[in-house]
Amino acid sequence: MEKLEFSELTEGLKVQDKHKNVSTIVKCKDIHHVLVKFEKMGGGGYGFYCLDKDSSQYDPLYKI
Repeated sequence: MEKLEFSELTEGLKVQDKHKNVSTIVKCKDIHHVLVKFEKMGGGGYGFYCLDKDSSQYDPLYKI
């Protein structure tokens, strides 16, 4: 899986996390609070990801 950089994110982009949950980016204005909407197959709902590699909350997103 290829990690995405924060600068590559756009609203509407489909991504996946390390658990292979597929989601769509809803908002990506803050590197520490990237909001995604999960697809129904992954349980639905929303979640936040932090793409700051220097943060203890770092949770990368990957290209599909």
